[in-house]
Amino acid sequence: AAAILTSAAYRSASEQACSELESSPMRKPVAYSRKLLADCDGIYRRCGGKRRHQRIGHTANPGAAALAASRELDPATRALLEETLEAVSNAPAGSEHRQCDSRLHLAIAAASGSRRLMAAVTQVQAELDEMLQAIPVLAPNIAHSTAQHSSIVRAILAGKPTRAERVMTEHCEDTAALLRGLLG
Repeated sequence: AAAILTSAAYRSASEQACSELESSPMRKPVAYSRKLLADCDGIYRRCGGKRRHQRIGHTANPGAAALAASRELDPATRALLEETLEAVSNAPAGSEHRQCDSRLHLAIAAASGSRRLMAAVTQVQAELDEMLQAIPVLAPNIAHSTAQHSSIVRAILAGKPTRAERVMTEHCEDTAALLRGLLG
């Protein structure tokens, strides 16, 4: 079972991730992450259950995508992003698709070069997988997700951090909306 982040541990990891982003040429993701961090603190106090972890994903995933796009990626990292994108794009719906989806998000986090973002995205993916197992697999959602994944990876490989962040934010928001709609 995935470990649950405490408010203090979440705040510490998020602050470290923001500090790492702050030292990069990326400024917009830092402001975005700090705003969501403040939002998460309020939500964390008011809500129980998994919903707070969807918000953590809204901070970690876009920040990781933007930071990855702002870095000079070595050939192995570029190949990993392309391979994981191809794997999730061609995976059959169900558990194999979820595993490939998680691998892509983890590859993006690894490409960011931030250990803290990698840890946060790993936590989110573990908990997200539990929630996604509880809902039906819908072909239109998989197709939409695949298009978003492709746009995110293309933006990262092209060195377009603003676009990578924007599309990843949309992807996280769409996933959260799906889960809210199907899990209540």
